[in-house]
Amino acid sequence: TTIAHLQSILQATGNGDKPLAITECNITWDGSPEKSILPASPGTVPAALWTADARGVGLEAGLWSTIFWSTREGWSLGLFTAADGKPQPSYWALELFAAHFGPTLIAVSATPAGVHAYASRNAANDTTQVVVVNWNQEPAKLPFTVVDLPAAPPATTFVLPSLSFGAIDIPDIGAPTAVVYGDKE
Repeated sequence: TTIAHLQSILQATGNGDKPLAITECNITWDGSPEKSILPASPGTVPAALWTADARGVGLEAGLWSTIFWSTREGWSLGLFTAADGKPQPSYWALELFAAHFGPTLIAVSATPAGVHAYASRNAANDTTQVVVVNWNQEPAKLPFTVVDLPAAPPATTFVLPSLSFGAIDIPDIGAPTAVVYGDKE
């Protein structure tokens, strides 16, 4: 709603054609380890769920860019650990979008409570790609049906573990595939 409000202000002031970007975003501004005691602190899977949702919402809102801060720091706030450069969970959320989200955004008709989904068509326009975020404490059984294609692929169902995110690629022809990331994966 904040992005929509900003876009309405741009429209009302004659600046609706200007690109809108969020240039610094993260789960918190302070990643010092002694303050990172909550379940969704930096470096956790819940922080990555937030990152996936922030990226998905930015894409749906038509943002020019959503830039995540920071890449690497002396504490857990970055996308990579300071000590050895190992990717943090939020990195994997962004990587999932880079590898499994196409240039054509498509609508998602419905999701269960606690599940968010962001869908697209790949560049070749032969696969529907869906990034899904499960905030629930229980696995989510998710049916996928692709519509509005001349020859739609058969419906499929995936189970997304609790507190996880994943990418489901549903080709027009062939078997669907899924990649999942969470605490248990």
